[in-house]
Amino acid sequence: MTKNLALTLASLSAVALLSACGPLTKDGLGPQSVEQAHPIKVAPEVANLTLDVPVGAKKMTPELEAQTRAFLAMYRVRGHDGFTVALPANGANSGNAKRIGDQVVKLAREEGVPSNEIFTTRYSVAPGTQGGVNLSFTRYTATASPCGDWSHNANESFQNDTMPDFGCSMQNNIAAMVEDPRDLLTARTMEAADAERRATVMKAYRTGAVAGSQLSNDQRAAISKVGE
Repeated sequence: MTKNLALTLASLSAVALLSACGPLTKDGLGPQSVEQAHPIKVAPEVANLTLDVPVGAKKMTPELEAQTRAFLAMYRVRGHDGFTVALPANGANSGNAKRIGDQVVKLAREEGVPSNEIFTTRYSVAPGTQGGVNLSFTRYTATASPCGDWSHNANESFQNDTMPDFGCSMQNNIAAMVEDPRDLLTARTMEAADAERRATVMKAYRTGAVAGSQLSNDQRAAISKVGE
């Protein structure tokens, strides 16, 4: 009994010592992760672009087309729930706005937006006034907590806990660099496999051929100069 009791007390003492050396939070529930200390908040918002349509406009100007293509490129990367083209229903320029709207739909298809993701709607304006072509889609934004909390004195810390600002810049960098913040909420659906490409690679593997593209000597020279 004495030997067993001694072993038990020794084990409890070791656990207590290890616990004292481990990082603790203020509530004593264990270490706080960077994700908990500086969470990234993801929220949806509506992205808008209004194309002004003068009464005499018959087609899009090069400037409007460039703006529209840039907006469509943003939708391809971060857009969700469809691309909406809203036209004025009863404005002085409703006819011309309809032509511009049709051109926007055509540009959207050229930029690779599927037809089932393009929605055309109408909105009311005061009689005799001009309304623009309003483009919109839902996108997600990511923001992390602000950094710069240096209130904790590391010289007076007896719990081995991390500083309040630890990991803050990393979380902010992730929020700023992520291509589509919605990926932080849920994973994207897997696209269909490319059966034709897979068959080509497998055939090359079986025959010992090179499946990748071949570079000419000029192309190799051009690539080697990139690092110079």
